[in-house]
Amino acid sequence: MQAGNPEEAARHLRASLSSEETADALLTLGRLEEQTGSATEALRHYRRALDLTPNATPVDTMQRAQILESLGDTFAATNNTAQSERMYRSALEAWDDLGPELLAQPDAAPALARLQVRRGVLQDRLGDHEAAVASFRQATRTSPQMREIYATILAHLAAVSAPDVAYAQEVFQLSQRQLT
Repeated sequence: MQAGNPEEAARHLRASLSSEETADALLTLGRLEEQTGSATEALRHYRRALDLTPNATPVDTMQRAQILESLGDTFAATNNTAQSERMYRSALEAWDDLGPELLAQPDAAPALARLQVRRGVLQDRLGDHEAAVASFRQATRTSPQMREIYATILAHLAAVSAPDVAYAQEVFQLSQRQLT
């Protein structure tokens, strides 16, 4: 895929899945299908990945949240707003459920910051920009030295239909103060 050959990447993923079906491979193939315009196939792969992902550990819950968000994105791309919102709400609930488990871990700050970013993105997609900004701010306070936090927030703010330029400038300035 990185070399610009999505058909070859999909062929390799399908061959891998024929020998062993894993949620990670299905999620990756779903994302590939989504990026190449095959929403129906992407949905099928995401649903199967969700079926294969238990909800027993924090890692499982994190993966389920990612799959649910991907399902929401694909439903949004196919103009199925009701189903998209349902998936986004389910993903947000999964991230919310994960918070207390992450707090109990040593050096939880990076994982909690990532959680807050994902929550912010989902809240924004659900139309609650104020809650999204609050989550983003919590992420930057929780782990201010993490480049990926700022990059993810800025990428999200640039990709939405109504960018929040003032907040994007604030995040950019914060990032400049934190990075070496």
